[in-house]
Amino acid sequence: MAMKKEKKPLGKKKFLILGLLFALGLVLVFWGNGERDAEEEPVGSMSVEQYRAMLGEEIAALCRGVRGVGQVTVLVNFAGGYEYVYARDADGDCVGFGSGSKKEAVVENILPPKIAGVGIVCDGGGNASVRQTLTELLSAALGIGANKIYITS
Repeated sequence: MAMKKEKKPLGKKKFLILGLLFALGLVLVFWGNGERDAEEEPVGSMSVEQYRAMLGEEIAALCRGVRGVGQVTVLVNFAGGYEYVYARDADGDCVGFGSGSKKEAVVENILPPKIAGVGIVCDGGGNASVRQTLTELLSAALGIGANKIYITS
């Protein structure tokens, strides 16, 4: 006749170790989410006007790097606001979390506003060669057609 082995209850040490590992896991999850949110912060936390100003400054700096361009003023016009892309399941339905009236769709991505046009006033903007260079540069950098860029002096 074989003897049954008795199961030993988990000791206090094992519970303590499991508890510490669980707590460490929670810390890592929240810490990791904080870092990811910090990387996404510009799109998620900027108003459209703040984004417009930041983009205008970047465009001005890019233009000033072109030979023949002096002082630069930039106006960026958007076709709308931020676009939210929601997670979808295999059937194409939105994925959500929560329940009842507190159910929210899962945001997969936030896309910046689409550029409708860019106006540039700059020293050197009256020169055809400078205008062509700037138009090609901005078209490539911003992913918009040359017909959406106007440059003058």
